[in-house]
Amino acid sequence: MNRAATIITGNFDYDVRGVELLKQLGLMNVKERRDYFMSMLVFKCVNGTAPFYLCNVLTPAASIHTLVNTSVSDNLLYIPYVNRDLFKQYFEYRAPALWNSLPSHLRKAPNVDDFKKLYKLFNRALGQKSTLLLTSIPCINMFLNK
Repeated sequence: MNRAATIITGNFDYDVRGVELLKQLGLMNVKERRDYFMSMLVFKCVNGTAPFYLCNVLTPAASIHTLVNTSVSDNLLYIPYVNRDLFKQYFEYRAPALWNSLPSHLRKAPNVDDFKKLYKLFNRALGQKSTLLLTSIPCINMFLNK
């Protein structure tokens, strides 16, 4: 992707990193794309539109914790305990950890298309290291008030 960004922008200067060129073009780097697609898959699992075998891997935190807390209303998932760093790469650990790190308005999106739009806005604002709260951005409020 970095090579493609170099060719598209016409910037063949080796002092410029490919990640910076991707940001210039408004594209996501490999890590951001991986997180985006995993978040989308978890969204589908939580809403019951993903394959059954993936939905069974993820457990809502409300079914594990008996106390009434924010995990019920925030749509959080249970993150299993792992005793090796190797297991942190598995879907069973990484997906709930990524899902729980998202803001609650993203997790409560009504459908997949709105989730995609909100995630991209969130990722873009996060990439710019914006000091604004995401709920203060008018286009996000437009999606939330539907």
